[in-house]
This record gives sequence, structure tokens and C-alpha cells, in this order.
Amino acid sequence: MRITRWTLSVLFFLSPHLAIAQNQPSGDAPQGLDKQAAPSPAIASRAHEARQLSAMVSDDPMLKPVPPPKNILKDWRTGLQEIRNRSPDYIRAQSQVEVARGQSRIALSKMLPKLDANGRVNHHLITEAATGAGAGIFDRIPDPQSSWSAGGTLKVPILAARNWYDYATSRDVIAQTALSAENAERLIIGGLAESIVTVITAERLSEVTRVNLRAALSNLQLNARRAQLGSGSAVGVLRARQEVASSRAQVIEADETLRKSREALGLALGYSEAWGVRPDLKLDELRQDARDTCTLSSGVGDRADVRAAAAGAAIATRNVNSVMYAYLPTIEFNSVLNHNSYEYFASPATTWTIGGTLTWRLYDGGLRYGQKQTNEAILDQRNQDSIQVEREANLEVTQSQRGVLVAQASLSIAKESREIAKDNAQLARVKFLNGTGTSFDMVDTQSTARRTDLDVTVKEFQLLRAQIISFLALATCEI
Repeated sequence: MRITRWTLSVLFFLSPHLAIAQNQPSGDAPQGLDKQAAPSPAIASRAHEARQLSAMVSDDPMLKPVPPPKNILKDWRTGLQEIRNRSPDYIRAQSQVEVARGQSRIALSKMLPKLDANGRVNHHLITEAATGAGAGIFDRIPDPQSSWSAGGTLKVPILAARNWYDYATSRDVIAQTALSAENAERLIIGGLAESIVTVITAERLSEVTRVNLRAALSNLQLNARRAQLGSGSAVGVLRARQEVASSRAQVIEADETLRKSREALGLALGYSEAWGVRPDLKLDELRQDARDTCTLSSGVGDRADVRAAAAGAAIATRNVNSVMYAYLPTIEFNSVLNHNSYEYFASPATTWTIGGTLTWRLYDGGLRYGQKQTNEAILDQRNQDSIQVEREANLEVTQSQRGVLVAQASLSIAKESREIAKDNAQLARVKFLNGTGTSFDMVDTQSTARRTDLDVTVKEFQLLRAQIISFLALATCEI
């Protein structure tokens, strides 16, 4: 129907000239018609411009898509593997767990036996001649001039209540750090999913903006041809040019957004270069892979960050109680074995002693009081942190669930607006071809249709992003 109406329109505008040509005899033409037969410079200029516009539609360099990056993410599992090997956030979270385990081993060492070995060598530089009965001419004192000794010391803690209590606290610190690492994994997976969705969205927008640019160029070509035939106006061509310029600006913006999103994905995977996504990666496949990686929790209380905050408050409580154990005495068993290179007067060369030590610090200058005061203040902070984390988690879950409903409603309205805009653009184009509409109406309605098409594309990926965020808000993930 469009081709027929266009043909009829062209014939309508050319019919007076065709009639004159048919009625004109084969001889010499009248002087007036002979002047019209020679094309004017304006018509020749418009014809040249029309040929340039036709070439522009097919050869415009901005219609070429952005080249794909060197690195392409094939699937979700590959992304998780890259994160496991290269993500600084993931490696940092795992390192924190190892730090907690090392601190726990340090706390345990205070309760285990300690065995020390020692050795000593002495040589007397100042000596005197030996005197007395039996002393020879070459005898000197001290004798022997060089001596050595070796020994060992064993200490075994018998009673150290605070050390045992602090060791139990260190085990709780390991559990709390593991919960923090678990929450970090949830956030990392959420960031990866969002980066992938952002890349897919940017690629789709870049593609749609090029489709819109091609349509704008075709519209400009149509207006230029009508102006060449005399049925259009320079105003229509100018409006079409403005639409082309607007479409070019959208292409530039979409391309830059695509490049930045690829670079953000590469950074999430642990690279300083851009990463793309497999072109045939389906959104349903991405959504299902994210669900397979994580397990949905029953409530906010099961979230890793909420549990980690509660564990931090419990550890702060134990630190307050730890100071109370410092007021108790400690008992230590010790044993010393020693051997000298010679026997002292009334002492054998080898000795071995055992004993015990009772230590009860009655006054330490207020050290324990200061520790208790500090730990109580830290406990108040940890309690408030736990309350705040739980409040934020509840709000996050509520907003994420509402975000899905809002995204669904926005997508439905965007689709309806797109259909209306397309119908209006189609109607305006038909009117324009039939000569009953204006070029302004056609350009304006087509511009609106292209904007609504972009809006639908954005809303589709916003819905997917909202669904992933809503799921991860109550999920426990493992990389």
C-alpha cells in the first residue's frame, strides 16, 4: 500500500509535465518550454543532494556497530571462575578468614606448653697464677679458662582462665569473618549479574539507535526527493536533518555507554580491559544461572550480613567478659634442665629442677578497668551496628520486591506507548505520502516512536535487573 500511494503521489506531481510532453509535436519546442527543458542550477543541486543522501543511507559510517572486545564472556560459570581467580574483593574476603584463623592460633598458643633451649659459652680473659699447695708453675685461675653450659626450660600453663576464654572468642571471630565473606560473595555475584545485564542492555541500545538512525536517514532521503520533485519544502528537509542529528547524538551516547559497560564488566572479572558478552546469551539463561548459584533464604534474619552483625555484637559481649577473667590468678608449671662443662663447688655438672608459679596481679594501675570501659563502649557500637544492618536489610528486601512490581508496570506502559506511537507514526507517514499531512507531523511522530522503542528496551532490562536484585536480597551465594 505504501509503494502504491508513493507511486500515485509521484505521478500526481509529474502529470502536468507528462501531459505537455505528450501534446508537444516532434518538431521544435516553443521558446518557453525550451527554457524549462534545461534544468536550472537549483534543480541540479537538489538532484545532486538527493544522490548524496541515497549514498548516505547505505554507506553512513555511524551505521557500523561498535567492534566487539577481545575478551568475550561465554557463560555464567566462566564468570564465576574468573572472579574466583582474579577478583580482588573475593580474594580479600577469603584472606580475612585466614587472618582470623591465624589470630585464633595465636590465642591458642598462650595455653600450650612452651619449651625453650639455651646455651652459653664463657672464656676468661683476665687470669691469675694459681697459688697454694699443689699448684703448678703453669696453672692459672680461673681454671678452666673456658666453660660452657646447655639447658632447657619447660613451662606449662595450668590455670589461665582468660586465655581459654579468649581462645573460644577467637573461634567465634572466625565464624563471623566467614559470614562476612559469604555476604561479600553475594554482593560480588550481584555485581557480576548487574554488569552482564548492563552490557546486554547497552548492546541492545546501541543496536536500536542505529536502526533509528537508518530510519531517520531514510526519512531525510524521502523529504529530499519530494523537495526535488517540487512536492516538498525546504522546511521538511530541515526538520529531517534535525532528526538525523538527534539520532546521531543518540548513537554516540549509546556507543560510549556500551564501551563503559564492557570496561565495568572487565573490572568486575578482575581485568583492566573491556569484556563483552556472548551475543546469543539469553536473559532467561542468565536468570536461571544466577538462581542455581544462590539459595533463597527464608527471611532477613538468615542473610549473611545480618548474621555477621549479630555475631559481631556477641563477640563484643565476650570481650567485655574477658576482662573479668583477668582478675583471676594464673598458675604455671615449670621445669629447668641444665648441664655445665665442669662441676661447681658442691653442685653437680647436671641439674634438673621442677616447680610451679602462682601469679596474682592485685593492681595494674587501672589497665583492666580501662580495657573494660573500652570494650563496653565497643559493645554499644556493635549493638547499634547490628540493629542498623537489620533495618537496612529489611528495607532493601521491601524495596527490591516493590522494584519488580514497578518495573513490570513500567514495561507494560512502555509497550502500550510504543504501540500507540507506532500507529501514530504510520498514520502520519500515510498522510504525508497522500499529501494531506505535513512533514513536521511525520518527523515528530517517527521521533516519538523511536524514543518509545528505546524506552521499551531499557524497561525490559530494568525488569530483569530488578528480578535479580530481588532474588539476591534474600539469597545465600557461593562462588
